[in-house]
Amino acid sequence: MTKQMCLGIPMQISSIDGLLARCEAKGVVREASLLMLEHEDVAVGDYVVVHLGYAVDKVSAEEAAAVWEIYDEMLAAEDAGARRIPLPDDDESRARRVPDLLLLSGDDRGEGNVHGTRDDQ
Repeated sequence: MTKQMCLGIPMQISSIDGLLARCEAKGVVREASLLMLEHEDVAVGDYVVVHLGYAVDKVSAEEAAAVWEIYDEMLAAEDAGARRIPLPDDDESRARRVPDLLLLSGDDRGEGNVHGTRDDQ
């Protein structure tokens, strides 16, 4: 059985209007609600993880770059014709590669999300 995952996307905030942020990543621009981070200090230039139109966490520039390095590998594998993107089997290795917050189980409804598949074990 194959499951799909929705992944939170690290994006940089380019402008803020109240609780609405304009965010950019890899040339893609999205608006994201800051409602879930309303008690955090969030400013233009900060990086946030965007999922289903909401900024769900604030991350450092280094964390965002590390996650994008993994996502770029996944996208390159997909472009090369890989039908499945292998993930490390052991939890410790997986935790080092992809922060748990960025693996958000869900469906295909989120615009701008990167999706991967993984066989159940």
